[in-house]
Amino acid sequence: MDDAASAAFLEDQIMKLKIISDHLLIQSINVDRWDVYVTLTRAKDGKKHTVRLRCDNGYPIVAPSVTFVDPADFKVEGVQFWPDDGERAFKRQPVPPFLCIPGTREYYEHHREVQIVPKDVSLPKIVADLVTMMNR
Repeated sequence: MDDAASAAFLEDQIMKLKIISDHLLIQSINVDRWDVYVTLTRAKDGKKHTVRLRCDNGYPIVAPSVTFVDPADFKVEGVQFWPDDGERAFKRQPVPPFLCIPGTREYYEHHREVQIVPKDVSLPKIVADLVTMMNR
């Protein structure tokens, strides 16, 4: 997929995220070229988390890479910024940590037998899934 088609698809995904932002307790959505930063409030304790969805390398043919970053400085990564769900979806122990839900690049890297399903790489779906996991 060429960059123009990827950019158009990404813009559509960001618009859809904005439409459902109140429902998901999204505080902000910031975009820096192929990186989408979504700052969320976890309902169960009010803690803020920022997830970076890196939509490079031909997104949506290639799933986005997902990691958590410092809500105050998007350039700073680290396990300390990850929610803890007892290692169910948020795999904090391996280095680097990864989000183990369908639709993320890291999921497919760890589950090579699973093929990418186009609906799974939807940014609203990925964010909705991680909000569900964050609030369990």
